[in-house]
Amino acid sequence: SQMHFRISPKALHSSALLLAAMLFLMPLVFNPLGFDMYGVPKNLILKVGLSLLVIIVAISLVRRKSLEMMLNRNTLKWTLVFLLILALAEATALRQNVSFWGSYFRQGGILNMLNYAAIFLVALSLFANKKSREFILKVVIISGVISAIYAIAQRLGFDLFTPEHTAIFEKRSFAGMGNPTALGAYLLFPIGAQILKLSETKGTLLRVNGFAGLLLMIVALFLTRNRASILGLLA
Repeated sequence: SQMHFRISPKALHSSALLLAAMLFLMPLVFNPLGFDMYGVPKNLILKVGLSLLVIIVAISLVRRKSLEMMLNRNTLKWTLVFLLILALAEATALRQNVSFWGSYFRQGGILNMLNYAAIFLVALSLFANKKSREFILKVVIISGVISAIYAIAQRLGFDLFTPEHTAIFEKRSFAGMGNPTALGAYLLFPIGAQILKLSETKGTLLRVNGFAGLLLMIVALFLTRNRASILGLLA
């Protein structure tokens, strides 16, 4: 069994919708008028969305007046190891405040790592429900296909930015992620979700549509020319 906690059906539905919205928006949203046009909007969605997720789950657990958890020893063990590594990193950091909060430009501090851990634990609970799991994976795939279409359009010369602004990437597509490497790493997830969905899909038209979406994402991944992501796909 997986490590997850039981929440009310209403809270489960609300949490699934919120997580799906976060996963849909984060790869696509950026602010072309901002100084850090990619990092800040995505981190804002992450932190606001996660805060709402925690509130929804906490209210549900308080109303139930009990906490029912199914624990997988390996999941629990590696979660604790992850938290221990973060604690050691903070204890040995030269600048503890930057280590914890991150910088305005990078925003990759321990706080963000804790956010990812919290989303992971909430997602385990949501993925234990088949309907929630299928809905979230479908949204991830749709977001991936939209990102892929934008990446292919960039390579064909259709973009919000002039070639002078994107010359640093040497015609490597980056879509709404702001960086070819980030786009390549991201696309591995919707590609994996689409492959899983295709293995369960019945009906010729649905499978054709599924393969078309998968092909778009694979083409976009190769357009990033990110070797690590390509190797990840082949693996």
